[in-house]
Amino acid sequence: MLDQGLKFLGNGASANIERFEEIYLGVGQKAVAKTDTALESMITADVYGGVETLTPTHNVVWDGVSGKYMARQQVVKKFGPFTSSQNITELGLGGHSGNDVFMITRALVKDATGVASVLTVRKDFFLTITYELVQVWDISEATYKVQADVKGAGKEINVTSKLCDVGITGFQGINTQVTRFFADVEAFGGGIGTTITDHPSGERVTMDTGKGRWLFDENTLTSTATVSVQFSSIAAGFADGVKALRLPTTRGIWQVGLLDAAGKGVELAKDDTFEVEVSVQYERYDEEI
Repeated sequence: MLDQGLKFLGNGASANIERFEEIYLGVGQKAVAKTDTALESMITADVYGGVETLTPTHNVVWDGVSGKYMARQQVVKKFGPFTSSQNITELGLGGHSGNDVFMITRALVKDATGVASVLTVRKDFFLTITYELVQVWDISEATYKVQADVKGAGKEINVTSKLCDVGITGFQGINTQVTRFFADVEAFGGGIGTTITDHPSGERVTMDTGKGRWLFDENTLTSTATVSVQFSSIAAGFADGVKALRLPTTRGIWQVGLLDAAGKGVELAKDDTFEVEVSVQYERYDEEI
């Protein structure tokens, strides 16, 4: 994954392309650097003849045994018939706008042992390539404390956040939109779910929050969505306050627990508002998948 690819996936608007849907072939042999912005030497249609898009796949997989949660997206292309015999040594995934090509990945062709190699396609033959991009989610639970002004008094709130509804909704797939709320925030009278496949429990009310604001920090590769939540009379009337929120964003569905030292939620008046912020950071995944 190239640096500009991480920025594109995190921001969704850092390049003049809407999505990654093309595979590009080349004959370059220099080592891949994360700062690359293009193939070293791209070949064009006058060599490979034509290109056909075959049926891709896009699925989200939660493996409770290994504890890995992954979104897999494939781009499948059939090149040919080649107009002449051609060696191929590099390829990449990206998209284009007019004549401008934007690469999100670059890789060298390698043999089974991982050594850089050459793939030769003969004249009049075809080459089908399946390029799979895998996104691995961090499923750990984050805990921290915030100081809140509740009904005019300061109170320490224990905050717990993690993914929710994993395997139920498609918005935890590989998404190239900006990070934003795609639906309204929900407040709950019960706590957050036990696992990331659950969601908060108890009384539930949806609040009109809109899409909010968004920001992407290219230095830290952090995508942030912020929304103002105004509590309705129902949510404000929960017996033990609002104990959890469900936050639906284009970078996953999240659940956030809000409890004080006594195990009660946040008690708010009908028209009270507060800001909710969701930040997602991108990095390369170097472990075995």
